[in-house]
Amino acid sequence: MAKPIISAIVPAYNEEKTVEKVITTLKASNYINEIICINDGSTDNTEKLLEKFKQTITVINLKKNQGKGNALALGIKQAKGDIVEFLDADLTSLSDKHIQLLTTPLLDKQYKAVMGYVVNRSGMSVFADITGQR
Repeated sequence: MAKPIISAIVPAYNEEKTVEKVITTLKASNYINEIICINDGSTDNTEKLLEKFKQTITVINLKKNQGKGNALALGIKQAKGDIVEFLDADLTSLSDKHIQLLTTPLLDKQYKAVMGYVVNRSGMSVFADITGQR
């Protein structure tokens, strides 16, 4: 059986300080096959920063902020992957190790869904407490 395609969906709203590092980390990962970044009507330089990635990722620029849920839904519609991962554009400590921790249980078919959350702003933990939006 072929290795599943993994799509990373990154909603971004006024994330000029962090989005570039998140996209760069995802691009460097061997786990991620497709990156879709939705610029949700940002009024800062997020759109300009994403321009340099347009040749290698899918960038969707919305003229007006429509909310994270809408951005995620647009990303899902564009995604070609067998597995879809949602990663916020402000994950300042995101590393390939975090991507591996989120992805391996899905690839190994141990779980159908995983969730990570920031721990002391220094890393992520898989399957700890289920937390809500800030």
